Amino acid sequence: YLDIPLASSSATPREKEPMALADVALLDAAKDFEVGQQLIGEMIPTVKNQPPLEVPRGQVAKHSNMIKVGELGADIGSDSALQAYLNIGLMTLVAGFISWFGVPLLIQSMSLGTKGI
Repeated sequence: YLDIPLASSSATPREKEPMALADVALLDAAKDFEVGQQLIGEMIPTVKNQPPLEVPRGQVAKHSNMIKVGELGADIGSDSALQAYLNIGLMTLVAGFISWFGVPLLIQSMSLGTKGI
């Protein structure tokens, strides 16, 4: 049967839709598998060392741009571990500064307020 498209027909390219984190991980893992088998001769099993999936450091999936908005792992940025350590250190310094200077001022202002009572 020969199917000839009509002159009024049209087609648009299909865009990739965002997926859940689990679907993106499965897609990343499946790209390294070989499709199909051609079995000939004796079947002697051997162990094949396959390298682990290369996921960039600090990312949850190799193709994290395909994760659906609102899914677990979609909001994780591309910050490195060094950037995360610097952020934690900065927050610790700010908390220490507030504790060192802010708490005594707060206590002093509260004591001044209670002396008048």
